[in-house]
Amino acid sequence: TFLSFHQAAGLPSVGLTAWQCLNRMKLEPTDTILITGAAGGVGAIFIKMLLARGITNFVATAGNEVSINSLKEIGVKEDQIVNYRSADFEKAALLKNNHRAFDFTVDLVGNQMAEFCGRVIKANGTYLDVTAFSTAASRELLFNKGAVLVNISNYVYSLTNHHSYFSKGLAEIVRLLEEKLVTAPDVEVVGPLSVDTVERAHKMLRENQTRGRKLVMEVANSTEAEF
Repeated sequence: TFLSFHQAAGLPSVGLTAWQCLNRMKLEPTDTILITGAAGGVGAIFIKMLLARGITNFVATAGNEVSINSLKEIGVKEDQIVNYRSADFEKAALLKNNHRAFDFTVDLVGNQMAEFCGRVIKANGTYLDVTAFSTAASRELLFNKGAVLVNISNYVYSLTNHHSYFSKGLAEIVRLLEEKLVTAPDVEVVGPLSVDTVERAHKMLRENQTRGRKLVMEVANSTEAEF
């Protein structure tokens, strides 16, 4: 499978993040999943991994027609998608889950969407936090629900010298790429390696301006670094 240098720079973090989510969830066949920010880089590859395993008990959020169409293009059905900008989207999400609260919420957005997850998760459900953008209100909601909090971090495996995590994860991503079960994320080159570029990229992340693209900055000799 051909990848550009930019795609190759952006793929490991989104792929490993999605892979870690799936592995740590330990899903049962009847479990239901809510995915916020599903059309983004991590969300899209996570959904492809779910579908590759035959897992379809999920509802995904999106905020515009472009995102909704991108989800449909990767195999998500219309009755699995909720537009979070629509009126009473919380009720709509529960309706798409047969009026039931969700066993798992995979939060790829944070902030107000973390609060949304806190309202639609079941008692003692599992909340996967991929952003660390929780709010005081979301923490209170999740605490009151007795939710299990799972913090998703690839960096911990570097800090603890568990390097086999990366080799195993990347080998699985390569397999999925070769079998055409996943594809590389869309990327955006935000500029050369500099403090200004890093600050601009983090501002885009905080303000949810990435529009589903992985942010890449170029360093010397046409190599890339990713966020």
